[in-house]
Amino acid sequence: SDEARTFREYAGLEARSTASLTGWRVPAGRLKLTLLLTFGSRRKTDVDNRIKSALDALALALGFDDSRVDRIEVERVGVEPGRPLCEMILEGL
Repeated sequence: SDEARTFREYAGLEARSTASLTGWRVPAGRLKLTLLLTFGSRRKTDVDNRIKSALDALALALGFDDSRVDRIEVERVGVEPGRPLCEMILEGL
């Protein structure tokens, strides 16, 4: 969808910028991804709809094979009207 493409582009830009500014590198070996989701409205939304887009965006932006991710944790942390947020934490297992 257009919304998913926009999310992937924005998330990828943020991930590349953060890695570049901090010198962070993708850990070697197997990985764990944690997603902390703040939704922009109170409409009914499933958290699992965000997983694939977030993982694809991160893998593309940082240049790693997403099949290395063995564990994914997702938490809905709240609602901020008009200000959705997806915090992604990638770490080694």
